[in-house]
Amino acid sequence: MKNIDLPEIVILRQNYLDKGNTLLQSNNYHEALKQFEKAKSLIKEIDKETRSQEIFSNKIANMFGNAKKIFISGDKELHRIKILEGISWTKARMGNYVESLKDCNELISFAIIEKVLLQKFFTVRACCYNELGNSILAERSFEIANINPLLIDQIIDEEGDESIGLTALGYNAMGNRYFKHQKFQDALDNYSNSIKINSNYAMAYYNKGVVFSEIKDHVSAIEAYSKCISIESNYTDAYLNRANEYCSTYNFKSAIDDYNECLRIDPNNKLASENKNYAKSML
Repeated sequence: MKNIDLPEIVILRQNYLDKGNTLLQSNNYHEALKQFEKAKSLIKEIDKETRSQEIFSNKIANMFGNAKKIFISGDKELHRIKILEGISWTKARMGNYVESLKDCNELISFAIIEKVLLQKFFTVRACCYNELGNSILAERSFEIANINPLLIDQIIDEEGDESIGLTALGYNAMGNRYFKHQKFQDALDNYSNSIKINSNYAMAYYNKGVVFSEIKDHVSAIEAYSKCISIESNYTDAYLNRANEYCSTYNFKSAIDDYNECLRIDPNNKLASENKNYAKSML
């Protein structure tokens, strides 16, 4: 590679990429992967040559018949994405889902940085998750793949992504997914991760309480709802659920206090009113 100048490296990389795509379309996966890997290996060479400077090349422009000058560093990022996409697709079609998943996450993390996220990136990852038996992570990727493309960046900004790390909101959302599938420990783990990122995230504490209520861990549920209320004092459902937990532990006086708080915030809460009458009857 020492005897090849930068424009020739760029052209060589493009040739490998084109050959890889052609072989992929003809289902010649092993040979396609070889071409994509060769193209990827040249990225480091181009990085080395273009580091710390903006390089323009009339030679490439003449060869490709493009505009008078081509900004190679921008071209490099676009090709990096195309190469990673080719590698992840090829490995998935070869049935190498673990390796394909790694490449998908590398692709998505890079695309997030470059703000060029495409739905198809998440489709490949979803298929890999599905084949590996992780239906819940597959579900999330499929949902992203099927939403309005203009909203993908917004979702990643809000929730993060497993390729770069989830946000507090993202972990909370994943907890909800696990809870829906009755995977309660996974749900708790995700809510706890959410709280590690944002210790004042009242909803995450509330959701932990819901899980504890579901598995009949009344003491832990009361603790979680109490923490939620300490952060957000008008959290109606937290008062209602904590009151129900107090009833389950025969602490009817505390239950009535919570039902009263719930009714103060929401005077028309029928369930709180009915449960309050029950708690009073048990005194």
